[in-house]
Amino acid sequence: EKFINYFDLVCIMKDKSDISLDEKVGYSVLNSNFYYHPNFSEKKLEKIIKFEKKRKAIDPDLFMKYSLFALKNLKPNLKYINHELISNLYVSFRKETVFEGGIKISLINLESIFRLIESSTRIHLREFATTEDFSIGLFTFINSFLKIQP
Repeated sequence: EKFINYFDLVCIMKDKSDISLDEKVGYSVLNSNFYYHPNFSEKKLEKIIKFEKKRKAIDPDLFMKYSLFALKNLKPNLKYINHELISNLYVSFRKETVFEGGIKISLINLESIFRLIESSTRIHLREFATTEDFSIGLFTFINSFLKIQP
C-alpha cells in the first residue's frame, strides 16, 4: 500500500503490437459501433475509413519539442479550479476506505490531481486551467485510483 502511494497513476497493460491484427481489430470495432448507431450509413463509414488512412501520426521529434516547449515556457495557473470539490473528493475517498477497505488515498494522491490538471493545461498550451483541464485531470485520477482497488 505505501509503495503505491508514491505513484500518480497505476496503469497495467499488456499490449503486443501486430499491425495486421491491429488493423483488423480497429476496423471490426469501428464497423460494430457504426452498425448499431442510429444514424449509421455506409457512406459515412467509408468517409471515416478513408480519412483515417490519410491521417498521419505526429512525428516523435516534433512531439518531443512541443512537450519540452510547454514544460519550459508554461507555468499553468490553477487559481480558478474548484479546490473545494477536490477536497470533498479526498474526504469522501478517505471515508469510503474506512468502511469498505482497500487502498487509502493519501496526500501524495491529492497532489497528483493538481499535477494532472496542470499537465492537461500545458499540453493545450494554456496559461490558466479550464473546466476541461479540471475534468480531464479528475477523471484520469479517479479512473486510475479505482482500478487499483482490490
